[in-house]
Amino acid sequence: FLMPLDEDLSKADWWQQFGSPALDALVVRALNANNDLAAAEASLRQARELAAAAAGASLPQVDLSLQAQRIKASRTYSNPLSDPSLYLYSLNSGQISVSYPLDLFGAGRSRIASARAAAEVARFRAIAARLTIVSNLVSDVIQQASLRAQIDAARDSVGNNREILTMMQRRQQIGAIGAADV
Repeated sequence: FLMPLDEDLSKADWWQQFGSPALDALVVRALNANNDLAAAEASLRQARELAAAAAGASLPQVDLSLQAQRIKASRTYSNPLSDPSLYLYSLNSGQISVSYPLDLFGAGRSRIASARAAAEVARFRAIAARLTIVSNLVSDVIQQASLRAQIDAARDSVGNNREILTMMQRRQQIGAIGAADV
């Protein structure tokens, strides 16, 4: 299958109770080839990542920056005979900042709850898409088997009626029954 939606959902392979490897293979093929299910699973992954991002936005943020510079000082007021590298120096500086968003009125908590609820909705939509695909497929397979059985029964009935007609025609030929009976 594409992506397991839930641990419990992978145990919900109810169609396997029919004991048909052909049906199992057909369901696997349908689930792997269905674009609606792939879109629902992609939407689920996106919703889960957005929920994680919303939760991450409420955590402290740390920024670190480093700068290195090579600086040459002006030699205007210095001795012209001194070493030129004497006026070169390196300047390294670092900065760290920590910020924490205050959630005084609960907007951040509401945003996180909303994102988690959206992820849960996407999860249920993906489960519903999977169950719809499987149930429609299994229902169609059962209906097709039923129609094939009805066709076979109708062919058997036609064959039996032909045999009866042949027997009745023979009985008519030997005089055991009349034409009205045939």
